[in-house]
Amino acid sequence: MRCTMRKADPQQMCLKELCFQAVRRHFAALGIQPLLDLPTPLIKELLPYLTICQLDELQPPLNRRGISTYSGWIGVLDDMFGPKHVVNFHTEEEAKHEVMRKLFTLVFYGFSNHFVKPKRLQPVMTGPVVVQVSRLGLQEIRMMKSLRANAQSWIPCVLRRRRNLEKQTLLWTQQLLCQTFTPCDGPSRACPWGQIHCLEIRECGADSLRVLNRALPTFFCLRSLTLHSFSTLVDLDVLDLARALGKLSESSRSSLTDLSISVLPYTELLEILLDASPKVTSLHVEIQTVMWGPRFLLHHSTTNESELPLQKLTVKVGDLQTDLHFITSVLRRSPHLTSFHVSGMRLPIGSSQSQLLNTLSESNHSLRSLNLEDMKLSDCHPAILNLLRDCRLEELRVNDCRLLERCSNKEESLQQLVCALKTLPSLHTLSLAQNRLAKNVSVLAELFSGGSPSSVRRLDISSNFIQPADLLEFAERLRTHRPPHQLTLDLRKNPGDRDPDTWNAAMQRLSPFCVLLVEGWISTDTMADHISNIAQLPLCLPVQHGNIVFPRTQCE
Repeated sequence: MRCTMRKADPQQMCLKELCFQAVRRHFAALGIQPLLDLPTPLIKELLPYLTICQLDELQPPLNRRGISTYSGWIGVLDDMFGPKHVVNFHTEEEAKHEVMRKLFTLVFYGFSNHFVKPKRLQPVMTGPVVVQVSRLGLQEIRMMKSLRANAQSWIPCVLRRRRNLEKQTLLWTQQLLCQTFTPCDGPSRACPWGQIHCLEIRECGADSLRVLNRALPTFFCLRSLTLHSFSTLVDLDVLDLARALGKLSESSRSSLTDLSISVLPYTELLEILLDASPKVTSLHVEIQTVMWGPRFLLHHSTTNESELPLQKLTVKVGDLQTDLHFITSVLRRSPHLTSFHVSGMRLPIGSSQSQLLNTLSESNHSLRSLNLEDMKLSDCHPAILNLLRDCRLEELRVNDCRLLERCSNKEESLQQLVCALKTLPSLHTLSLAQNRLAKNVSVLAELFSGGSPSSVRRLDISSNFIQPADLLEFAERLRTHRPPHQLTLDLRKNPGDRDPDTWNAAMQRLSPFCVLLVEGWISTDTMADHISNIAQLPLCLPVQHGNIVFPRTQCE
């Protein structure tokens, strides 16, 4: 099928168009190579007749031949919105990006036109897929294939290649959410046109959440659900989501185990979502309390003590004060928890994070990874030591937690922590970043002293304002108590340039038995130095540096 006519009468032109249409219909059978062998002028004539998936597949080899697919993408936009819409697109990538961005909204919200029918979208594959949805700002998106949901609806499959990530994720933008979803009936009757295993919706506003809530009870093949929103979700919409999750979980065919939602308006919704999804084993939530507007979450039973299968929990909090009760309640109900990450929790004045640590000691004996971040733990040393004695942690990260802020004897307090850490033979990763260890860092060398040295293989002491002389002392003591294995040591964001010779001497002493992670520091940036110094001041008084006054916003 090689139609090479330069000029033709109307009847012959009709024959050429029929040939082009046949190429589109039988593209998979023909393969790419016969098309690449066509003369360049004929290829350019063919492009406007191809589907989006075919354009995307042909683009790389055509580009290598010096042929642009610009006319094909422009043709798609012309079909969708008319010629005026494409005036400002001058490259094939710009036109292609606009096709993906515009097509998603049409398909996801169920708008129908001739474009989302078979002319451009043809069924060429089946099988399990991952779905990732973003309403705006899709970058480097590729329309690859389409799946047929039924005789009347067409579903484009999109492949999004993220920058800086090698892994490519298949995005399944779908009209199914608009009440056309045909549920998967489980192993005995697999979905004939593919299964949604992972769904990620970015910029999940109220409209898209309501659409999802209507369809979610039939998503039996769904294993992972991730919902992102740049603004705090409305609590009524989240409660509707909980109800939809509850209906889904009532079915024995439900496969949902991973749930990630941001941003929730209240801490209480954490437990409500888990109660609605009793099969979830991994939960990631971000919480930002709304300071205005009505609050509709009035009553939720806090007496539910049923066991949860939760294994991984991440809670990131951005509000001024956190009600710790709802988090400790979840921890008590999760005896199988192996990973816990909590960040940003602020408690009322007079309260302590010891309650959280004691709950972990009492209820979560299976814990293997603990990450505490941006919290006040300076008054929690007894609870920390007790937790370390009763656990089997493999990873411990205590970052930006002001560990030594109120200790009258910082060296002694750190020594007690080191002794407790040495009782954990399973511990291989330890991070104490951003805790103002400074001159006390040398105490950490004692991790590897004695007859039972620590098994830590990765030690993060970055951002601790460690001076060159302090690092040299640490290096000398570590050389005396040499680790039994190679140690990865993170020293980034410490002021090594204050005394480069001493710093380099310390590095030379460490390098035989350490993999060193370092980066530059500019000590002439006095603002950075000053902010670091403020961190260890205990008083709730304004601090003046030259003509600049730094207020202390909270006394804890």
